[in-house]
Amino acid sequence: MSFVAVQGANPSGETARAGETAPQPPPVSAVQLEAVQALWGEGFFIPVERVFAKDAIAALKLNRDKDVAIFGSALCGMARELADTLNSRVVCYEWDQGYAQAANTLNLRVTAGFSIKHFGITRSDGFPAGRQFDAIICVMRMHERKDRPQVIKAMSAALKPGGMLFLVDLVSGPEPITAERRQTIFGAAAQYLPIIWRLSDVQFALVSAGLRIDADVDITARYRDAIVANFTQMKEVVLSVLRSQTTGTVGAGDALTDQVKQWTARHDALKKGELAVRCFLATKAQKTAPRV
Repeated sequence: MSFVAVQGANPSGETARAGETAPQPPPVSAVQLEAVQALWGEGFFIPVERVFAKDAIAALKLNRDKDVAIFGSALCGMARELADTLNSRVVCYEWDQGYAQAANTLNLRVTAGFSIKHFGITRSDGFPAGRQFDAIICVMRMHERKDRPQVIKAMSAALKPGGMLFLVDLVSGPEPITAERRQTIFGAAAQYLPIIWRLSDVQFALVSAGLRIDADVDITARYRDAIVANFTQMKEVVLSVLRSQTTGTVGAGDALTDQVKQWTARHDALKKGELAVRCFLATKAQKTAPRV
């Protein structure tokens, strides 16, 4: 198993919808990282990340000979799952410096007993010119970006002809979600609230980037069930940390409580239809031979 550090270009910014802006938030903090991993497991930032890794392997028909990249790799839990299963290299791109630094530290420690040629990750907002992959994976991070059309075009450009994109992300329901509601769901300061695309926005961006949509599946119920399955664990973790505040990271209890509130709100939004989770599989067109 091996990972490789990469440095990419920064796509120019563009808001998701005219008149709306979503500045990138400050890096995720150490106490937030501790809270996230307390809920979902060491190296993971969302529920069912391991399951998404299995889904990606099957959908993309991955094997050890294919070049694979993850955009928005967070703590690299999914990257480790892929690398372990495929026994191959996975290239990680992460734009949040907090995630990038934590992933470096965590993976060097967690995988110390394995035969690793190299692990590294750098902050990166795009892909280096000329580097292409058989498959690119982006799971539950695209809604954080204010420059999604450019990011999707960059991912398309970084795919080999016939290469595939596996994209999982939130989309809005029939009615736009208010800023106040988004603040409850995501716990971000007003200026950093993500702008949730409609399904048609994602479809348009994929097609505009030269990708053919092969599959578009609503996996909301599955994601919602994963949150519910962890509710009891969430409460137990919070109580445990609150009991041991003197030995834990300062503010860990508050951070955990905030996480539980946010995930409760997200589950509620998914149940009410304010949000949905969609899984897209898209292919870059093969190059055609010029006519003679």
